Order: sequence, then C-alpha cells, then structure tokens
Amino acid sequence: MKEFDLNELSAAYADDELNESEEIALVAQKFELDEAFRTECHIQVFMKKLVCTKCSAPATPADVRARILSKTINRKPPAFPFITKLIAPPFSYALTFAVILIFSLITYISKLEQTSAAPINMFEQAGKNFKAILADKLHLEYRSSNPDELQRFFETKGVAYATHIPRLTNRELLGGVISVDNGEKCAHQLYAGKDGKTLVYVFQVHESLLKNNKTLTLPGEILARLSCGSCYEVHNGDVSTFFTKCGENVFGIITNEKSEEYADLVGQF
Repeated sequence: MKEFDLNELSAAYADDELNESEEIALVAQKFELDEAFRTECHIQVFMKKLVCTKCSAPATPADVRARILSKTINRKPPAFPFITKLIAPPFSYALTFAVILIFSLITYISKLEQTSAAPINMFEQAGKNFKAILADKLHLEYRSSNPDELQRFFETKGVAYATHIPRLTNRELLGGVISVDNGEKCAHQLYAGKDGKTLVYVFQVHESLLKNNKTLTLPGEILARLSCGSCYEVHNGDVSTFFTKCGENVFGIITNEKSEEYADLVGQF
C-alpha cells in the first residue's frame, strides 16, 4: 500500500486539495478513528480561515469602483499623442541626447565663426567709430590730457604694441579707448580742437596686424601710399580722413576741423 505523510494529508485536507481516492479514503478513516489527526485537521482549517479573514484586502466600495471605471472608459485621448510618446522612455532619452548634441554643434560653430572671422577694414571701421563719437555712442575708457599716462593705460590694459601719443598743437588730448578686433587689442585716442567743438580721432595699430589680412585690412591704394612713405588723404563733406605711418605704427586720423585748421595735423605724427 502507498505510504502517505499524515501531516501532508492534513494540509491537503485543509486546502481542499485531496484528489486521489486512496488519499480521500485514508483521510476519512483517520478522521473517524484518530482524534489527534482530526484535531490537527480542524486546527489547519481554522488557521486557513483566520489568515484569509485577517489578511485579505477590503473590497473596493461600489461607488468608488464606478467612478474609476467611468474615468477610465470616458478618458479622452491626448491632443498630441506624439508628444506623450516623446516624453516617455526610451524616446525621452533619445530626445535629451539630441538636444545636447544640437546645443554642442551650435556652440562649436559659433566658436569656429569667431576664430575664422574676416579681417576688419580699418578704413571703414575708423569712419564708423568717428560717427559714433559724434553721436555720443562711443565713449572714452580713460580720460587724461597726459600722453604718458595714456600710454601706460594702453600698456596695462593689454595693447601689445608700443603706442605713440603726440602732443598736437592747439589741440587738447581728451583720453583713449581700447577695441578688441579679432582677438587683438587696439588703441584709439581723441583730441579736442582749440574751439572745443571740433575733434581729432586717432585709430593706431602696429603694422603687423595688417599683414596677411588676419586681423585688419586696408584698401590697396592706402597700403601703396603708406609703403612709399606718403600720406593718404580723403575728404567727405565736413569730415577729413588721413592715413599715415610713424615708425611701425599705422595711424587712421579723422577730423571735422576745416582745411586751414588741420594743415599741420599729419606732420605731428
């Protein structure tokens, strides 16, 4: 006869898992004759009911279930379902990576454009600067009538070349300003005429900044005049522009003085 474990049989009885006829017959016999077995079965049945009663979750109230079902069934689809997909993984990870990549590319291109910027036309820039000064849009960084002090200002602020600040007769030195052109710092100085109304603006750079058109450039006609030791001069209405060279520095000089007043101007550089 097949051997049966009585403990396993009592557990199977409590769980209502007796399937074989021999098991059922043996349990019925033991249940009738063996008081200890019968007691064990009763205890197991009681414990199972107790556990089910104490550990089972309470049923959801009918009204709560109805509200949940109504919201689930009647829920409208999102107006832009593709956005929901984009912000959900794994699309959200791909979107984040794409944004970072695009931002990096924009930053790289911006830096590339800055480093490969076209040289600035010194002649045109000098004219723009003088107009800005007259319109009170370009202001002096350092005010001084002392040429030595202005030279020290240019040097301490990072102008790499030695500047030349002449003392112009019948004109007062007002001060200077520094520009940054394609990464190079350039010196500018301003004088006032004896009437206090006219101005003489000077944009001076070292000739090396004009070589190979890396930082600044000048029209060929002006460069040809300077290479021959001559002065370039042009007049436009009330404004006169001069380009001359002194030592290794090239000077762009612009003034609104009248011709009889600036006749001695270039010779003082």
